[in-house]
Amino acid sequence: MRPAQRFLASGSIQRSNKTSKGIQNKKLLIILFIVFLISLGSVAVLYFGGYLLRSSIQWVVVPDIGVAREELCNNQRQIYPRSLHSWALPTFSPDGMYYADITSDKLGYKKALMLFKADNNQEIGKYYSRYSSLFIYCWAEDSSGIYISDYEPGSGSIFVIGGKSSKTGPVKKLLVP
Repeated sequence: MRPAQRFLASGSIQRSNKTSKGIQNKKLLIILFIVFLISLGSVAVLYFGGYLLRSSIQWVVVPDIGVAREELCNNQRQIYPRSLHSWALPTFSPDGMYYADITSDKLGYKKALMLFKADNNQEIGKYYSRYSSLFIYCWAEDSSGIYISDYEPGSGSIFVIGGKSSKTGPVKKLLVP
């Protein structure tokens, strides 16, 4: 007979307290590990939420087109953001068939550009910025798309230690479906 077991009067075997406590500890560790994985997953969803959102608009990176951004917009001012507090949004395509507007994702961390049909206000697509904001430059002259860049604003200035610099992604043409 093993030392961890003893016979009861009914003839069944009872485990010692040491063995049952070990099993309880293993169960507790498994439960704590599962809770840890769930909390880790929820933190990842919150942190990477903008990357999990799927854009429903196709785009082309402008360097692949072979034209500089200044040539695309004929040196016009960018649509969003402007230096003034009067935004030019929603902005209509040159032929007036479409318009674009900006919104934030559900958590408020990322900007999204939405395209609509102007005649019935039907949403035809949404583009989520890879950074927290975006630049909207101009519509294509033939209304085939709108030129944008993902944008992450900086914080502080060059005189502040620990301030982060801003970054801008490549210019993209969001294609009207």
